[in-house]
Amino acid sequence: MNRIVRIIRSLTAPGWIIAINAAVFVCIHIFGDWSKWLLNELTLPASPADLLGKPWTVVCYMFTQYAPMHLLANMLLLYFFSSLARHIDERMLRWQFWVLYLSGGVAGALAFYMACGATGYQSAGLVGASASVMALISYTTFMMPRVTAPLIFFGHVELRVITLIIVLLSIIATGTSAIDIQGAHAGGFLLGIAGALYTKHRIRVMSAAYAGRPTSPPAPESTPAAVESDAYADLSDEEILDILLDKIRRSGYNSLSARERADLNELSRRIEL
Repeated sequence: MNRIVRIIRSLTAPGWIIAINAAVFVCIHIFGDWSKWLLNELTLPASPADLLGKPWTVVCYMFTQYAPMHLLANMLLLYFFSSLARHIDERMLRWQFWVLYLSGGVAGALAFYMACGATGYQSAGLVGASASVMALISYTTFMMPRVTAPLIFFGHVELRVITLIIVLLSIIATGTSAIDIQGAHAGGFLLGIAGALYTKHRIRVMSAAYAGRPTSPPAPESTPAAVESDAYADLSDEEILDILLDKIRRSGYNSLSARERADLNELSRRIEL
């Protein structure tokens, strides 16, 4: 029992979300007629009018998968991108992850209704974590587009390329005629982009605020300022700015050297995030 308690306490936000999705999946498959009733109660209804009678489904639907492959694909993507998102901010494995997951699901539900209403598409309802996972994918990708990750048979590939592949496979797997599912996916994806743009804007404001503060004394001559310059020699301004902002996210503004602070101030004037 103590071991189980320790495992539960050690779970991060992604771990809890995966556990909840797995538990719901089991419950809607092993209890016969009760499982069918439960699935119906957790499914986001096709009509906004019906939603008024089942408001809890706005949250519950994003933790409900019926098909085994649907569950497996969503949870693997969630695990993969959450392991990358922790490099943006350690809090991404705690409350920030919950905010992103839940808001992505709500955005997906809203886009689901908008897409069906605009096209007259007759949907049977919506279940699945795909919209929330899409929010995580787009947020992580737009925050760290040039970060590479291992891909089977292809080696290390840039995150933006992996995301493009995932989006294309998602469209192919669900079919372009599935307006309801495609709408939900798009809603979650756009929410993630909006979150990334907001975060980058906040970082830019923070770096501008810190720029006017007194800086620490210049590093000794033994500190390889020339090496820093050489390391940036083959990078574009956008790439250098991404590196400096990533360092601020991980270690704070004070972790920058005097040269890096000067570079950040100069680049911030020339580049609009």
